[in-house]
Amino acid sequence: MEPIKLNLSQFDIDTPLLKGSARFDEGEKPVSFTDTLEKAMNNLKDTHNQSAQLMQDFASGKEIDISEVMIAMEKTSMTTELVMQIRNKLVDSYQDIIKMQI
Repeated sequence: MEPIKLNLSQFDIDTPLLKGSARFDEGEKPVSFTDTLEKAMNNLKDTHNQSAQLMQDFASGKEIDISEVMIAMEKTSMTTELVMQIRNKLVDSYQDIIKMQI
């Protein structure tokens, strides 16, 4: 059985961030964190919608392979888990910053 691969390119990790860094390009506008987070959340919503549609089609008797439905469900589960882990790290970081003394 082939392992399921999660495509992380949707999170746009290699965006140019800091002027003077090796990845900074003067011609491109840096992508904001908000835009990246919004893109990731929209991708999560799309993944959930596709999975729900496949489950509904399978349940209504359309000719859909059960493995396709299961893969879509697992993909949705993994994407949700990834987003929750990112959220947890962000909350932990925020709490660490709040605890810092100036």
